[in-house]
Amino acid sequence: MSISSATDNLPAAEAYLAWLFSDTESNWAAVEAGEAGILPVEFDAAAAPADVDPRLVEQYQAISDSSVDEQVGYVTWTSFGGGMEAYVLENQDRLLTGDLAAKDFCAGLAAAYTQDVSDGTLPPLFGTSAR
Repeated sequence: MSISSATDNLPAAEAYLAWLFSDTESNWAAVEAGEAGILPVEFDAAAAPADVDPRLVEQYQAISDSSVDEQVGYVTWTSFGGGMEAYVLENQDRLLTGDLAAKDFCAGLAAAYTQDVSDGTLPPLFGTSAR
């Protein structure tokens, strides 16, 4: 998640993101309802509702721990430019089903990256610490 530098209401955008990444009760409620995965926030796994699959709790705890230890990387929706994101979304199924070789997928992704750099659409890098 990020805030556009061209926003007309920076305080509201900042307040929303601060709430979004700090209200773990609402995050867990969304997971419990099957509406979303928990956001990458530091949390207490014991606070997860009883109806949440314990495998999900374990997975999210591992992600949180890795973030706190600064051992995470970047994912498409936070650090890829538009062309790269579109390429992944349009080709990931073909890659997973074997209809597109990994070498060709990577070549296409590299070409999309080169175009995104040329277009100036790559978002800036950010820190990975959850604290």
